[in-house]
Amino acid sequence: MYWTCNNLISLIKIVYLKFRKKKEKKLVDNTEIDIIYKWLIIAVVTFVGIVIPSLVVASSPLDFRGINYNQFTFIISTFIVFLGAGIWISIIYYFSEHKKVFVITLFSICVYMLINHLFYFNNFGIITIKLFYESYQYEFELKEVLINIGYFILILIITILLSKRVKILSLLSKSLCFVFIALSLFNTISIQSTIYKNDIETKNRREKLGEEVYVRSDGSTSVVNISKKGQNVIMICLDRFIARYYPYAVEVVPKIKEQFEGFTVYQNTLSFGPNTFSAGPAMYGGYDYIVYEMNKREGTVKEKLGEAYSVMPKLLADEGYNVTITDIPYESTTDLSYATYSNVKRSEIKPKSELIEDNIVETKNRIKR
Repeated sequence: MYWTCNNLISLIKIVYLKFRKKKEKKLVDNTEIDIIYKWLIIAVVTFVGIVIPSLVVASSPLDFRGINYNQFTFIISTFIVFLGAGIWISIIYYFSEHKKVFVITLFSICVYMLINHLFYFNNFGIITIKLFYESYQYEFELKEVLINIGYFILILIITILLSKRVKILSLLSKSLCFVFIALSLFNTISIQSTIYKNDIETKNRREKLGEEVYVRSDGSTSVVNISKKGQNVIMICLDRFIARYYPYAVEVVPKIKEQFEGFTVYQNTLSFGPNTFSAGPAMYGGYDYIVYEMNKREGTVKEKLGEAYSVMPKLLADEGYNVTITDIPYESTTDLSYATYSNVKRSEIKPKSELIEDNIVETKNRIKR
């Protein structure tokens, strides 16, 4: 308690003396530098706290929404973190004896960030909702590192030359700030537009096809009608699940084997593509729908995907089965012609379990961190 209070009193004393000293030696130049600093710190916080995270979300807004986590909450939480960083930077600036040097450095960093944002085109691949690159194997060469350092030094030299004209530096700082704010607004509007458009398309599709929506909640007994006496055929496709991992999964969680009693796991399988778009049609529709065969035929991709995903529902419907389809890949952009069959219905299943809830919480925490 004593040491804490002692340090606190010392801090107050230092701040008071610093404030008095600053008041006595306040110059016109320092006032202008302070104004430039305010524009720059707003620009930095906006760029790192809003522009960058909003770009990540804007690349696929529905994925961030799909994990039951509001995409704007992610952006806001990131902004708050860097707002705190901005406050710490401001405290350092306030106590700095060399404010002009501080501002020159900060301005150079702002310009450098903007150039990197606009002109750095390395293909890093797809980033997941957990902020991992899917297949990132790129390593920066020494040449690239040195070129980037060279760019920053060049910007720094130009900024030092410009600093002799404080008004020009002030104008450029304001411009940077407005550019970053404009980028933030553009990305935010883009995210909201994608979400809104998807909601309208989903609503229209459901109205058109009379789609039944089942939302599973705690305590519910079923989400799909199945027969207790007749024969049921249930196909579960786990995207990106490697079939040969199943025996190891059973060892870790033995309960899985009991839950899937009566099912057949096909372990000796091979995908016809590296992603859902190229591999999915063959998995659902058979060999006629591998990419090579589909490319032979006329028609749009939308029609071909719809055809591939219609094969099994049509075959089962023709045999007199009542068919329920849910969560087909690219469903919102696919021509699903099987919906015209009277004994085929579509549903949206939203399962809830402790495992899924834990995964959502883990994902939320990871994104925030």
